[in-house]
Amino acid sequence: MKGNLVKGFLAINLMFGISVGVVAGKNTRISIGAIRPASGLVKSIGVGGIFLNRKKTKTTAPALAKPIALSASPAFGLGEIYVYPNPAKSGAVPTFHIESGVADSVRIVIYSVSGRQVHEYTITDQPQTMTTNSKTVEAYKYAWSGHIASGVYYYVIEAKKSGQKLKKSGKFAVIR
Repeated sequence: MKGNLVKGFLAINLMFGISVGVVAGKNTRISIGAIRPASGLVKSIGVGGIFLNRKKTKTTAPALAKPIALSASPAFGLGEIYVYPNPAKSGAVPTFHIESGVADSVRIVIYSVSGRQVHEYTITDQPQTMTTNSKTVEAYKYAWSGHIASGVYYYVIEAKKSGQKLKKSGKFAVIR
């Protein structure tokens, strides 16, 4: 390996969802790429290689160029979280929209402005798959029904999966 110069780069094209990385040595070039569909997760990646011998003729490695299938399970991470309508007027039910991927549980705790806990609910069902603006997401929905007094409320969302915890807080209003 003495005298080998290794160069590398990574190019990411977010518009088309194509990622390419190349590492090149004196006699070797290895390319790695993934193509992400217009919506959804990366389905496969490919690895290819070009090897240059001393005569500078190219030899490819087709065995490396086979795509590798990836898991299609949604990633666990917080996306958009909001309450609608906000403010909830004239008897409208405040509904929580929580994007977290698939979680073991999602806990919603609602507090009054004074800091007193007024409601708590834990979601253990699977999220709904929704398509909005050409984007597919896994989201939980929860409608807080019953008699809700007028006022400003604060919420804390805690999603759990395999020992990981994600938290997000916010506020919303109710006008009766």
